[in-house]
Amino acid sequence: MSSATPPWFFDKCFWCLVTAIGQLTARLVRPYQTLPLCLARLVDEDVSMDARRVIAHWFVNTCGDCCLDAAFSKLLHSKCSGADDLLPDGSLHGVLQLAFCGKNTNIEAENNFARAQKAAQARTSLSTSMAAKHVLSEAKRCHLSDITSRVPASVATVDDESGGTS
Repeated sequence: MSSATPPWFFDKCFWCLVTAIGQLTARLVRPYQTLPLCLARLVDEDVSMDARRVIAHWFVNTCGDCCLDAAFSKLLHSKCSGADDLLPDGSLHGVLQLAFCGKNTNIEAENNFARAQKAAQARTSLSTSMAAKHVLSEAKRCHLSDITSRVPASVATVDDESGGTS
């Protein structure tokens, strides 16, 4: 085997890396940058008040109806009279805490993770069971050919004509 690296190897590795990073970004970063999950930063105590004000003002003043989801953001936007309602001590801050400080926040992420785990396990068990089936079928074929080679030809033809009962 040659120790030289094929010329296409680094090109393929680069594009595999780009694809993997893109998929991770699409699945693990982008959902938290869009509504409604980006509003979770309003209840995060590690986020500065200035950053919270920027997010609240963006949501109330700049965010268009096209960006609002019908299940949560659109209803929250219709109830919000100003950015101060979303900040601590605001009238809607408790709604944000209920929505984002509970365990139900990561349901979609957990479902996606469970689905990926199940798919990965299914692929693994599928490949091993398929390999086991091939090994067993090959062993059965060898066993049957060994048996038929030991049986006299006259008995084998009679057995085949009788429907395989012996």
